[in-house]
Amino acid sequence: MFENLRQHLEGKQFLTNKEEIIAHLQVLLKKVIQRQEKVGIAFSGGLDSSMLALLSPNCQLYTVGLENSSAVAWSIQVAQELKKPIKTKILALQEAERIIRDVVHILKSADVTHVGIGCVVYAVLEMAKKDGIKIVYGGLGAEEIFGGYKRHIEYGKDLTNIHDRLWEGLYGMEQRDLSRDLPIAKHFGIELVAPFLNEELVAYAMQIDPTLKINN
Repeated sequence: MFENLRQHLEGKQFLTNKEEIIAHLQVLLKKVIQRQEKVGIAFSGGLDSSMLALLSPNCQLYTVGLENSSAVAWSIQVAQELKKPIKTKILALQEAERIIRDVVHILKSADVTHVGIGCVVYAVLEMAKKDGIKIVYGGLGAEEIFGGYKRHIEYGKDLTNIHDRLWEGLYGMEQRDLSRDLPIAKHFGIELVAPFLNEELVAYAMQIDPTLKINN
């Protein structure tokens, strides 16, 4: 995934003007996500999903969490700040067991990490399905193109290879992430879209100077 794109970008000079970069990223992201119909957003209240919510003119946010989860309270607070409608689901034990069984059946896998993340995707899409939502956005890919994981701080100590690491993360997404999420989306008849994996957006983001992604 994206191997040919990397070859196309080889030798190009990195972009360094922050104001121009931010403005153009906004244009590219809007181009991907702005649609006439209402869309759902898998919402955590973090940077990636908040950006999608902020730029989507007609959206419904969905958040899933366990009982006493601070993440759900945070998502509600951020949604209120953004003035966007949000629906939340608190997973009780019995319902969590049902979802785990369904996800294991869909994925034909009992891998703990795979199923755990898949359960969140399942719960979000189940809510969206009940609302008649046909398209749901997620923040998948943003960490890979902007260096958003904690491990990228360690990679960033050697800025000569940070983009090598980011490309490696992108290459593995089809097998690691999309192979999990897309079958669950198919189960619900919903189109699951990862705007940050749009090829034009990825191409631009991977031309940004790595010192603007990882510093201090």
